[in-house]
Amino acid sequence: VMGPRVLVLDEPTAELDPAGTTAVTELLDSLAAAGTTIVCVEQDRAVLDRCDRVVTLDAGRIVDAPTPRPRAAPVAWTVGSGRPGVSVAIVGLGHRYPGGLEALRDVTREVGRGESVAIVGANGSGKTTLAKHLVGLLRPSTGVVRFDGVATEGRTVGELAQTVGFAFQDPGDQLFERSVAREVAFGPRQLGRSPSETSAAVEAALALTGLGSERDTNPYDLARPIRK
Repeated sequence: VMGPRVLVLDEPTAELDPAGTTAVTELLDSLAAAGTTIVCVEQDRAVLDRCDRVVTLDAGRIVDAPTPRPRAAPVAWTVGSGRPGVSVAIVGLGHRYPGGLEALRDVTREVGRGESVAIVGANGSGKTTLAKHLVGLLRPSTGVVRFDGVATEGRTVGELAQTVGFAFQDPGDQLFERSVAREVAFGPRQLGRSPSETSAAVEAALALTGLGSERDTNPYDLARPIRK
């Protein structure tokens, strides 16, 4: 609804019940079908089986893993912005934290437009570190990340947000407004959308997620799965 052409998610089905997990997988299917490029850190087989490819990290490096079965046909969600998706290229990416921990080592992969790719691996293997590089929350120690051939180097998180949406594993890391409607409106406002465009995006998002009746609710008064 908000129009990101690349969507990066950090374990979006964590703590969700089976119905919620199904809703997420069906929505991701339809986003991919509409042309959104999806990179998803995940452990749940229900999500992995719906992805085009699975990339496995081990100690900060990519290791070979089988590709899951083809995704099921998408359901009839009304999603997407009508804008074309973008390709993602990760080339020789390495990251070392200030304390000296080398979290990523020479990670190289490409994700095509409209492709859905899952990133899997044990805790501490570098999954979230990799995901945060795609939206500029972390910067490479070595290597480069490119969207449609344009490097993220020198571009702010705000500039990248015009193209890349990011969903944190813990909703508490990104929810801070005093109502659901204000929370949903924050992103479009920061992207410079007009008041009418922002209002339309908010209404569409609330309708899509079934949260119209909660528009005036404080996000922290919602159950944790709903906050996600």
